[in-house]
Amino acid sequence: LQQLNRASQLHHVEHQTMIAMIAHHRQSLYPFKSMFFDDLYERECGNFIVDMVEPLVNVPGRIVVSKARLYFQPFSNAFSMADIVKWKLDSIVQVVCRSYILQDVGLEVFIVENGSTTSNYLFVLDSVPSRNELHQFLVSHCPSNLEESNQSNMTLKWQNGLISNYEYLYYLNNISDRTVNNLSQYPVFPWVFSDYTSSTLDLSNPAIYRDLTLPIGALSQKRLDRILERYKEMPEPRFMFGSKLLYPRLYNVLFN
Repeated sequence: LQQLNRASQLHHVEHQTMIAMIAHHRQSLYPFKSMFFDDLYERECGNFIVDMVEPLVNVPGRIVVSKARLYFQPFSNAFSMADIVKWKLDSIVQVVCRSYILQDVGLEVFIVENGSTTSNYLFVLDSVPSRNELHQFLVSHCPSNLEESNQSNMTLKWQNGLISNYEYLYYLNNISDRTVNNLSQYPVFPWVFSDYTSSTLDLSNPAIYRDLTLPIGALSQKRLDRILERYKEMPEPRFMFGSKLLYPRLYNVLFN
């Protein structure tokens, strides 16, 4: 408490640095004990401090990997075996490097659970080398059939009706570093209809669809005139279309 009190009296950057040091020290007090392994003969092959990123909360914890399983130990209840999440390495079907808050420290793991359902978990590590080390371990120790869908193959599947529009758009978001686990990089789906007032829609009528050659801001002359007026009054660097996608503090700006 005394350390936290001293940290509260510092400037913002020093305050954040001291809080991080205090948290790191506290986290080091929560070791992963050998009794937490599922198998008596399992041995620790890697130990990483991480945050499990979910849409509205980050869960700090520790990842421990053996040659058979991946374990996540949340620090909120680090001494309880019941709260430790574990997955067999042969249930991992995809491992994808992600950026997180403009830093290349994220790793998303896709896991088949209950025999058929695929779930994805986003972990943020404390450094790029740690992220790369965990990524390399999982790639080298998981089954050789880790999914690596070629973009041209996925496009052909979509063109031939083997996958739905939703699946193809989700795939494009996935390879564009977007994930449902991170609100600052949430998947984006295009606004394709222009008629939101009719009680029924005739999908064969071209008039109900938006002109996809134009950005949202130029769909009507009134909207475009307003954007151009704002653009002329804007200081440098100017932009026409800015987007704040679902997240209050992080946003992307499209410069023109």
